[in-house]
Amino acid sequence: MWNILANGSPVTAEFRFKPRPGTDDVAQWVLATCVPVFDNNEVLISIAGNTIDINAQKKSQEATQARLEALERARQSEMKFARFAQLSRTAIFEFVPGTGAYHSVTSSWLSPWD
Repeated sequence: MWNILANGSPVTAEFRFKPRPGTDDVAQWVLATCVPVFDNNEVLISIAGNTIDINAQKKSQEATQARLEALERARQSEMKFARFAQLSRTAIFEFVPGTGAYHSVTSSWLSPWD
């Protein structure tokens, strides 16, 4: 990163500061942006930058990722059940709560000798 700055390019990066061992502190996320500062002779004289707390953004990203993973697990489970129901020679019915109704999930059980 320092080589990039020394060559005149700005740098933006996310950093995670770990909590101190033995404390109840949590990790802190920051977004840091640095730009090289040159004098009139194009000699690097300093690096200017800032940091922004991005903990809320990271928590939101983690929650979104967890929801996406849960949806993918549910999708895979539904695909497995659909495949099972398709191949099953057993009657499988789905009950609809609140209505007392049910409907057949499988049709192959109607003609088991096919």
